[in-house]
Amino acid sequence: TIDLSLTDVSDSGRQWAPLHAPEGLTPSKDAHASRALAGIGSESLSMSYTFSGVHHIFEQAAAVHHVAFANNCPQLLCAADAQGILCIYQVDPPKVLHQIAAHGGPIVWAEWSLSNDVIITCSLDGSLSVWDATRGSLLRSIRLQSTASGQHQVLQQLGQSPALQHQYYSDPVLCAAFQPANNNMLVMGSGRGMVQVVSVSTGMLVRGGSQQLQGGARAFSMAFSICGTLLWVGDDKVM
Repeated sequence: TIDLSLTDVSDSGRQWAPLHAPEGLTPSKDAHASRALAGIGSESLSMSYTFSGVHHIFEQAAAVHHVAFANNCPQLLCAADAQGILCIYQVDPPKVLHQIAAHGGPIVWAEWSLSNDVIITCSLDGSLSVWDATRGSLLRSIRLQSTASGQHQVLQQLGQSPALQHQYYSDPVLCAAFQPANNNMLVMGSGRGMVQVVSVSTGMLVRGGSQQLQGGARAFSMAFSICGTLLWVGDDKVM
């Protein structure tokens, strides 16, 4: 089990019991940390180390690839993992609002809309999904078919096993960002280096809103400037 350390919650994970350790990260007694890291015993890493200031641990069954707080709202948090699960948490009072089987492959990106009523998720299964953050329901799914041969290289670079790579036939969607001035528009970046503008309400690509990154680069991350006039894209070549 991979532990995601956050604030307290009532019906997921368990309450953190501090052991009065010094400030910072220290091994717990009886060398449980060393034993766990060596693969001895069944203790999870959360029980093997003592963290000061941690109130609770959210536990998910797979590696957590992305976490994001809602915009200007420290009470809402989403977490996306390698099994395609999207969890939406309320921090205080602690509560699991939604646990969604969102994708058929690992989720590598998640982002809130400016008004925090929508969450978008990007997955190696080749789809971008738009979620109602309040109801936990799917509003729209956008899928791009791959025409390039570099998809397996993307999956290998993200640490996926060869057996898992053969499960995906679409172009992996690796990142996305809402346009700050108009949250009905978002930009998505793919494993074959396509950066495309999409309408949230229709799910259709905006005419003329498509750009291929140069040199076979793949879009791994992106961010808009505050005014929304500039988009920065981080790839595996340069930025």
